[in-house]
Amino acid sequence: AQFVGVRARGDIGTRRKLTPLFMRNMVHTAGHLRQGQRLQRMAGEVALMEHAAAALYRTYCVPALMAGLMKTNRLRDKPIERMVGTYLYLIILYQYPVDHWIAKNAIKKVNAIHKELALAGVDTPQERDLLLYIGLNLFYIGPALRLDLSAAERHSLCSIAVLAMEKMGLRTEASTLALEDYIRRYESTMLFKETDAGDLRRNAIVFAQATQEALKKAPVLSWRRVHRLVPPEIKRILVLD
Repeated sequence: AQFVGVRARGDIGTRRKLTPLFMRNMVHTAGHLRQGQRLQRMAGEVALMEHAAAALYRTYCVPALMAGLMKTNRLRDKPIERMVGTYLYLIILYQYPVDHWIAKNAIKKVNAIHKELALAGVDTPQERDLLLYIGLNLFYIGPALRLDLSAAERHSLCSIAVLAMEKMGLRTEASTLALEDYIRRYESTMLFKETDAGDLRRNAIVFAQATQEALKKAPVLSWRRVHRLVPPEIKRILVLD
């Protein structure tokens, strides 16, 4: 019932956007997997999307990233569409080699968005740091919210992030442990302070609350599970109750 969207009686448009995404995956795997395996895969995809949504909140806490996001109202007005787009990009890079034409097209589109919004580049150390954090947030921080990942799985996730970032112009040579340490150091110094009263943080709060309200209407996903995955310090910055 939760899968087909029975739980969500709210926004019909949101249900129409999300449910076909999972239905297509079910049809794709129907001929290859047993019923138990299909259910396990779908549960995994739902969990991955929830983890990606939880990681999204962290991006609202980065002033340099919010400055770019403020150039468009799409994230504030259509957060579910942005999450679906981000999730599809994530899945493509998980399923295809970075040199595959499907992956290349996906990376090309993301590069165009970054260029349009001037979100991140490779010209200065600050831009490179931000681009690396964006890549790690997408490909590693969200999925790594699973507590049962093996060392090999953590290494694989970081490897995908490094390969994707290289196709976006950022070459990184670092171990998995070094990248995990980078995430901690970046978040300890580059996020909004709880005392920040500027316009960027106020808009970040608006974006985060719009995202939370949209998640409450989304089928399949549980906004409460997503909320539990968001670290306390991120909730305080974004004033999420």
